[in-house]
Amino acid sequence: MYKNLPEILKTPIVNGRPGELGTAQEIEFSNGSLITSIPTTEDAGRSEATSLLVIDEAAIVRWADKIWAAAFPSLSTGGAAILNSTPMGIGNWFHSTWVDAIAGGNGFNAIRLRWDMHPERDQDWYNSMRQVLGPKRTAQEIDGDFLSSGDSVFDLVDIRDIEESLTAYEPEKRLNGSLLIYAKPKRNNQYFMGCDISSGRSRDYSTFSIMDRYGDESVCFKGKIPPDRFADLIMKWGYDYNIAELAPEGNDIGLSTVHRCQAMGYPNLYYTMQFLKEKGEARPKMEKIPGWLTTSKNRPVIIDELEADIRNGDCNIKNPFFVSEAYTFIYDERNKPIAMGKDKRRGNQEDELMEDSPYTDDAIMAEAITNYVRKGKSSSVVVAPQ
Repeated sequence: MYKNLPEILKTPIVNGRPGELGTAQEIEFSNGSLITSIPTTEDAGRSEATSLLVIDEAAIVRWADKIWAAAFPSLSTGGAAILNSTPMGIGNWFHSTWVDAIAGGNGFNAIRLRWDMHPERDQDWYNSMRQVLGPKRTAQEIDGDFLSSGDSVFDLVDIRDIEESLTAYEPEKRLNGSLLIYAKPKRNNQYFMGCDISSGRSRDYSTFSIMDRYGDESVCFKGKIPPDRFADLIMKWGYDYNIAELAPEGNDIGLSTVHRCQAMGYPNLYYTMQFLKEKGEARPKMEKIPGWLTTSKNRPVIIDELEADIRNGDCNIKNPFFVSEAYTFIYDERNKPIAMGKDKRRGNQEDELMEDSPYTDDAIMAEAITNYVRKGKSSSVVVAPQ
């Protein structure tokens, strides 16, 4: 790189033998700057005053997470980092960092370099590589795909098709890219919005999707935002899209969001019908609860419907946040659809999930709720626990 610079940009090199460009491991410039190449040991980058960190083939560097943790304190004061790699499956540090970058959860700018960006590579070259490497290695080495080794809920061919179709859309980006607008509201169209809600402080995100009756997605969002501000955000976009039927998940932290939407008088709020069985009463009473209530029974149902609609082409998803989550959305050992890593348990506490998983399923849940509600299933029924 230095050799190819114009002379006016070449800062003199002051180390190494005369006529050489530094040494094999280090170049020192007359202004005091250094370029150093070091082996990828567990302590690489520790105690270094690094201003630019480059980790090459980060997906296969054994201690990439520890190198990053050691270098980050000095980088955070004004430095920068470049991670580049061929994808080597999912579940590693590079992949989790990539997924987080897509969702805007870290400071990285995710850039995918496709094979056809090279001016000397055409379809004939791709076909010849595929013939030599086979489909799986071609997907990894040429297409740059993150390949799952788990039992994926969604067919990865379907997810790949959605991912490739994203290049055909040019969404309007707002809120630093957390909000993507694909289509303006059409007059007399009916719209539906499903929402998954988090506290805005943990690893989970708040998400929503807006679809019309036919499953065509118009808007999607994924970001970390307090529940009360999220309520204001979804009501604003609900009003914009012809007062869309709003189905925010009312479990746990989502209750505050649902109650704010109800208190503010949003006119098209989704209601769940709940059966309540009281002592001395022969028949259970039915109560309308504002918002969508996810249960262990209806969760797999809405996910299965979303998978079937994607497979059969009955919905048009344009959500890149959904795509990044779908690759790590798997069936666990109990055949439960869940984000990879969230099925790990702490000790012997059977019902406590690990909360520090690098993967989430928030965008998937928002899509699943929206897809279910938009088909006219306007009042799901749940049974209250005894």
